[in-house]
Amino acid sequence: MGDISDENVLHFVRPGNWHVVANFGTAPVALPKGEVLLASADVKNGTLPGEATAWIRS
Repeated sequence: MGDISDENVLHFVRPGNWHVVANFGTAPVALPKGEVLLASADVKNGTLPGEATAWIRS
């Protein structure tokens, strides 16, 4: 699991430093540093909005 500690966020890391962050809550969360490859909502200033998912490579 990743280091985001929010009960509404699922964060896991795959080999090759691929991250998947799914925010099931409504409050935005800070994303791990890296390149956002795909996101289901606009990521601004490294923050994932609520009810969105991002795929990141660090």
